[in-house]
Amino acid sequence: SGIDGFEWFDRLRVKEAEKRGYQLTIEEAKEIIKADTVDELRAIKEAKGFNWDELSAIERAISERKNQKIEAGEITLFPKTEEVLDEAEVAKAVVSNAPWHTTSFVMEYFGLESYFSHVESPQLNDIREYVKRKKPNPVMVENAMQKMGTDNVVMVGDSSDDIKVAQNAGID
Repeated sequence: SGIDGFEWFDRLRVKEAEKRGYQLTIEEAKEIIKADTVDELRAIKEAKGFNWDELSAIERAISERKNQKIEAGEITLFPKTEEVLDEAEVAKAVVSNAPWHTTSFVMEYFGLESYFSHVESPQLNDIREYVKRKKPNPVMVENAMQKMGTDNVVMVGDSSDDIKVAQNAGID
């Protein structure tokens, strides 16, 4: 479950930028992660004077901090997560915008691997590649469908990007 609506991500993004000599407002920090295209991200990067490596490093620091919050018990699963997963007797996949480093950590830390036949999550080596793959781009959903050998799927999500990616992939 989330902490304060995930605003801590944005505050941390501001702090990580400051460590590197850049000033960001909370609104600008939100725009970085909301960017759906490399062009949108490039505009932010150029306006603030970042380079691609710095933006990637900031997002990797946030990913690492999320893992630390999980280990500290500050981020937990929703109370009935495992019960719901047990009762859903269908093949399941994870398609997450969280960087692979965090997604794989969450799956292992909470022992969720056995519930899912496939996991898709973008790498964060280069933030441009991350943005190209993340939802609402349907590539991860399409990859999961292909790996699972099905096109009869239902998307379950918790964000507007989940709704958009389902529409972009042509699924319910």
